[in-house]
Amino acid sequence: MNSLFLLSYFYSSCILLLLVHQASSWGPLDPTKGFISLPFNRSYYHIQKPYDVPENRRYSFKNGVHKLWVFATDKPHTLTSQTKPRTEIGIQGYNYSSGVWQFEGHAYVPYGTSGVCIMQVFGADPPHATTAMIRVYNGSLMYYQESVLVPRIYNRWFQLNVIHDVDANKVRALYNHSGPLRSNPPFFVQFSKWVRPAYNNVPTYSKRMSKEDLPRKEASVEAPVLPRHMAARFNRNGEYCLSCGKDRTIRLWNPHRGLHIKTYKSHGREVRDVHVTPDNSKLCSCGGDRQVFYWDVATGRVIRKFRGHDSEVNAVKFNEYSSVVVSAGYDRSVRAWDCRSHSTEPIQIIDTFSDSVMSVCLTNTEIIAGSVDGTVRTFDIRIGREISDNLGQPVNCISLSNDANCILASCLDSTLRLLDRSSGELLQEYKGHTCKSFKMDCCITNSDAYVTGGSEDGFIYFWDLVDASVVSSFRAHVSVVTSVSYHPKENCMITASVDGTIRVWTS
Repeated sequence: MNSLFLLSYFYSSCILLLLVHQASSWGPLDPTKGFISLPFNRSYYHIQKPYDVPENRRYSFKNGVHKLWVFATDKPHTLTSQTKPRTEIGIQGYNYSSGVWQFEGHAYVPYGTSGVCIMQVFGADPPHATTAMIRVYNGSLMYYQESVLVPRIYNRWFQLNVIHDVDANKVRALYNHSGPLRSNPPFFVQFSKWVRPAYNNVPTYSKRMSKEDLPRKEASVEAPVLPRHMAARFNRNGEYCLSCGKDRTIRLWNPHRGLHIKTYKSHGREVRDVHVTPDNSKLCSCGGDRQVFYWDVATGRVIRKFRGHDSEVNAVKFNEYSSVVVSAGYDRSVRAWDCRSHSTEPIQIIDTFSDSVMSVCLTNTEIIAGSVDGTVRTFDIRIGREISDNLGQPVNCISLSNDANCILASCLDSTLRLLDRSSGELLQEYKGHTCKSFKMDCCITNSDAYVTGGSEDGFIYFWDLVDASVVSSFRAHVSVVTSVSYHPKENCMITASVDGTIRVWTS
């Protein structure tokens, strides 16, 4: 389900003037032609502003102009939120998951404003967690922070039409310097194929899954029962699963048939994490014996043991090319190991954390790690830059959205937090489960529509990505759910627990 937001985020004291119910003539090119106008009034939107000030001190509506402003010293929009100050108009009553929808409006951005978001469509499928975000940085109208759509837009009214064709998987942004105003509502919808020239094209996503499609039915397959499972992971295409735990072994099995294929033994203590290469030829693992193991999947042979961590190793990941393994440990460090070299020494050590590093994710150019010191740190390996986002609570697991634009972090205050990877902005918080003492996985579903994670009471929770409401929860195990892994393509999930069971869930 997609939702529209008109936003104002500021990093300095400035004002945004936003006209949302009028538009100018486009002459021979009228993007609203063929669309049906929908009503828009005060009942269709709600204002979010700093929680400690009255609405009229941050928002006004006069002569058809919505005027929003916020100061750098303002509080967040709720008492418990850790997001940056904001004043925004959230559109309600027009959520959608199909068809062609259009937003039309005028905007005015004063000189010196940077970081303001003109409009956002929140809630989408891959490759973006948000369908579209039109921002202003240093006087340029931009798609996120990636593409300059129009330069030099300060101190003038301009018209923006954003058209989201869900079925054709396209978002198109049309910009026009404002002419004479005409009275038209900002929303138009057309339930047929729409093809029209545009000044800028922005790629998007496929249809969002329904909550009825979430995997809540236990599959009738025999899964292994072992002493305290610590992790269970799908492989890249979801055909196989790897599990590990207190019995010091790694097990490869077919979760769809409950067929055990192979057991890998060599660890001296519990195995805490395992990851397999995209071609399924190699796997890496780590655990309480302070080592990182590099395995041949077919033969079960240990190709190399990487030693260097001073304490237990919590997490491992291959890079995209399967040439490097990155590990995170209790010794407050992240280490990178070259799989192609015969050396067992790390090729890079990152030790800027002040407490145990619990989880790690990789992109093509970055290492992202979550730590008990309350930070999520991003290391750009191209330029040697570190960015630290302090969440204020111990982080025990992180995962990326399918588009890699967002980071989902599980914290020990029983809260999952969704961060914008590029800016570090807190986008949403998800609550209802219990997470105070155990490391527990969390992830976003393969459609980027829902967030899921386990709970210490044995429950599995699903939250709506956009509004953070709990859309489903059910008891999956009799004890703590340590691991959740969502199938990369299908509505299927595997969960593991300290009760010794792994379970497969389907829709």
